[in-house]
Amino acid sequence: MIARYSGEGGTTLVDMLVGMTLAIIVGAGAVTFVRAQSLAMRVQAGQVDLNDSSRGTVEFMTREIRLAGYWAPNPGCPAAGFGIVSGGTQSLRIQYDLSEDNIIQAGAAASEDVTYQYVAATQTVQRVVGGVASDVATDVPSNAFQFRYYDSLGTEIVPGAGGLTAAQAAAVYRIGIRLEPSKTPDTRTTNQARASLWTNVGIRSREYQCQ
Repeated sequence: MIARYSGEGGTTLVDMLVGMTLAIIVGAGAVTFVRAQSLAMRVQAGQVDLNDSSRGTVEFMTREIRLAGYWAPNPGCPAAGFGIVSGGTQSLRIQYDLSEDNIIQAGAAASEDVTYQYVAATQTVQRVVGGVASDVATDVPSNAFQFRYYDSLGTEIVPGAGGLTAAQAAAVYRIGIRLEPSKTPDTRTTNQARASLWTNVGIRSREYQCQ
């Protein structure tokens, strides 16, 4: 038994135990706070990355789709087969004569025949050129990617089960793109990063009348 007399200095075992307990409680709180901040930063970083990658994807698609039907000799009168070859709610095939030689280059190295398509099995949006597919967006739920088509008056053109008919494709002046990917940026949290991008692309070759 430890006896303590009036005026005696020093620390007792009880004091030490109390101090250690308080230190553990404070330390545990600090660790919890730091962990929460770390997870929050990971979620924020994941959101920023998703926003940036999604914006880059949509901007790239926009620039390329705008060229559909481009034909240098006469942008408003593309040769047969140029422009929108086929289109559906989640797929679009376009052609454009970027090399200005009046021929569609279909090889993978320098393709002027491009398809964008959604792949449900992998939840990705792919760009296909020359038979080679590459992912341009990942973590895209089945209902989070869509093309919409509009004529010169702004009336929506709704593709059938088989996609746009030839007449519908020829009437398309503007294409809407919706991309809304989502993913969990850290395996230790259920918070999801989500991006929602909508844009409209005017078809360059349709803005000019045949001369």
